[in-house]
Amino acid sequence: MELIRISTAGSVDDGKSTLIGRLLFDSHALLEDQIENILKASKKKNFEGIDYSLFTDGLRDERTQGITIDVAHLYFSSPYHKYIIADTPGHVQYTRNMITGMSNADIALILIDIKKGLNEQVKRHIFIAHLLKIPKLIFCVNKMDLASYQEESFLKIVKEFNLMNNLLDLREFTFIPISATNGANVVSISSKMPWYKGKSIIQEIDEFEIVETNKNISKRMPIQCVINSPIGEATYRGYAGMLTSGSFKVGEEIIVLPTAIKATIKSIIQNGINIQEAETGSSIAIELDREIDISRGDMIAGITLLPINSNEITTTICWMHEQPLSILKKYILKIGTKETQCIVSNIISKYNNDFDQIILAPKEAGMNEIATISIKTANPIHFDKYVSNKNTGRFILIDPVSNDTVAAGIIE
Repeated sequence: MELIRISTAGSVDDGKSTLIGRLLFDSHALLEDQIENILKASKKKNFEGIDYSLFTDGLRDERTQGITIDVAHLYFSSPYHKYIIADTPGHVQYTRNMITGMSNADIALILIDIKKGLNEQVKRHIFIAHLLKIPKLIFCVNKMDLASYQEESFLKIVKEFNLMNNLLDLREFTFIPISATNGANVVSISSKMPWYKGKSIIQEIDEFEIVETNKNISKRMPIQCVINSPIGEATYRGYAGMLTSGSFKVGEEIIVLPTAIKATIKSIIQNGINIQEAETGSSIAIELDREIDISRGDMIAGITLLPINSNEITTTICWMHEQPLSILKKYILKIGTKETQCIVSNIISKYNNDFDQIILAPKEAGMNEIATISIKTANPIHFDKYVSNKNTGRFILIDPVSNDTVAAGIIE
């Protein structure tokens, strides 16, 4: 079975945790003792029946405040796929947590409260999902029971989205009217909305298939550390890291960047065992057939389809700090294991809060705003465009004084 990564998104109190709890419950993915414990917790809250949000809100602060403040990951399966689902926070101050939860998603479930419509935070989450190139977006128009399950209310939300989509031009998306609390159209199709002729959420995600791109084409392994250890009279020198894309085999010729020196893979070790081939996502140590000066932040790559090498990039970022983005201020750019000083040389444009207009040449970008900027780095970096390789096409900016992560960006 394939592992499908799902992330939720949407504004606060739109029902993300409740939807996940209902999905797990109706899919029979919960143990009897889990259900019993949640029934007891729901009763203590004077909740009639089951409070499905309690299946995911496991942190103490969350239970106290009644909100999701971190990214909770849960696992379940169907006859078709295995799933890992991320319950991400909706509050605007936790936008960075939401980006983390969505960064590797195959499917995004974006909740829209039928009463609130597309507010600013929902629009921000839609836009970020678009930037992150998530393959499938499912817009779950929730709390249909509060609108008496009327089609007119649902179509009003769809029309509102279509206005926003004039700028985004999203193609792969689905709208589903649901009631997470009542389980309508979550796993089973509800008889209360006979006008809806589509599929339930579980049917939509069960039919999803991952389309592998660049799996064995662009080969990238950023170096995490160098391992030196004696083996008898000899000395083992290995280069450790995660193979973020492609595969490597013993005997294969590679290139070390930035020196552009070529070598042949002598051995590959994973979990202390010699293997002949490593696949994407493997944490490994590679031994080469020659001595090369390699350090943390360098990269081992295939000899074809090399990454871009430059000290200037144009990128779209989400600014995540209270202090606005400053032109010419020094930041640290971290991409993979590589870190280098940089400056923002220009703010090209940013989106307004409704994400239906582009503002050219703004003077600054504030917290949670999306902007396109130019960056100059002190040292050249190796990267790919995000659309061709997510792992080497995304980065973060760090304030060198406070060590705060101030922005997350993708290279277009």
